[in-house]
Parts: sequence; C-alpha cells; structure tokens
Amino acid sequence: MLGLVCAAACAAPSTITGRVLDAHKAPIAGARVWVAVSAIEDAQPRALASVRSGEDGTFSMAGIDLAAAGDVRSVLVLAFSEGRALGWETFQPPLSDTQSVDLICAAPVPIDGRLVDGKGAGVSARVEPR
Repeated sequence: MLGLVCAAACAAPSTITGRVLDAHKAPIAGARVWVAVSAIEDAQPRALASVRSGEDGTFSMAGIDLAAAGDVRSVLVLAFSEGRALGWETFQPPLSDTQSVDLICAAPVPIDGRLVDGKGAGVSARVEPR
C-alpha cells in the first residue's frame, strides 16, 4: 500500500518557478530557461520544457511530468542569457508540487586551455566573450 501511495505522489506533475539573476541579484529579462532530465536510458539530458524570463526575471513552468520522462535520475533547470555564463540548479526526484529556484547568470570570464581536434592533435586557443 505504501508503495502505491509513493508512486502516485511521485507521479504528480510539478510546477517549477524562479528568477534569473545576475551576480548582483538584479533580474535578467528575456533569458531562456529549460527544464531537462537525466534518465537511465538517456546518454545526455533531455529537455522537457522551456520558457523565457519576464521583465522582472521571473519564470514559471507548470505540468513538469517526471513520470512520463522515464526513470529520472536528476532534474536540471538551466538559464541562458546572451553574453553571460549559464546558470543552473540540479534537483533529485521527486520534486515538490511547486519547486522554486534562483538561477545566477554571471558575467563571462576568459577561458584558457588546450583544444584537441578529431585526430587528437592539440590546438592552443583563448576564448573571450564578445
């Protein structure tokens, strides 16, 4: 009986709400926000839904149904705003009815490193924000 109650509770769709902010906690309007899942059968995370943040940086996605997504190991909420670093948060299922999160998209920083081409030959590079 307990297993049936848990299965029913875990199967209820969730709403994910939150804010997209910069490093100084100012809202970022128009950021793209995705909810993705990592399931046992997937090699990479799979997107379930996406929205854009409002003028005040807030977003809301209703009807996130993890039961329909398969054997979910983790839930990723990811924000992208042009010219900024990605903001993300990871949750373990089950989610609450309403899950809230602040996603911080900080200013980008230069990355130094070594790239390897398809043949394994190294290529030096410096990547800078536009």
